[in-house]
Amino acid sequence: MNKNGFVESFLWPICMWLTHGFVALLLSVVLIGIVPKFVMQFEEFSMELPQATQMLIGLSHMMCSYWYLLVPFLAIVDAAALLGLSQLPPKLRWLRSLWFNFFMLAAIVFLFLTLFVLIVPFQQTVHGLS
Repeated sequence: MNKNGFVESFLWPICMWLTHGFVALLLSVVLIGIVPKFVMQFEEFSMELPQATQMLIGLSHMMCSYWYLLVPFLAIVDAAALLGLSQLPPKLRWLRSLWFNFFMLAAIVFLFLTLFVLIVPFQQTVHGLS
């Protein structure tokens, strides 16, 4: 393998790992920073929350409680997957794009559903008060 091939084989996983890390940081901020604020609002209104909202709150509690275990575990798994994908033969390089696109799509869908699951019960509460 020449020098350019060696650099290229490690440049892609490093860039993708940094991108995945940024997206994971954004998701962590939502779960650790934003969701607990909504939980306090829901507790003030003492309302029955939908199952999806309760599951999201449980995920947020888990992330707040065990972040020191989850973050390194997910970083190691992602790094291993990216390094493995970077060593694929040229015919299978499409799997790299598939991994990246799936990760980004899953993150976008998760953020959208998080906002939806938090805003709908809050909106119902506000309309119930007026």
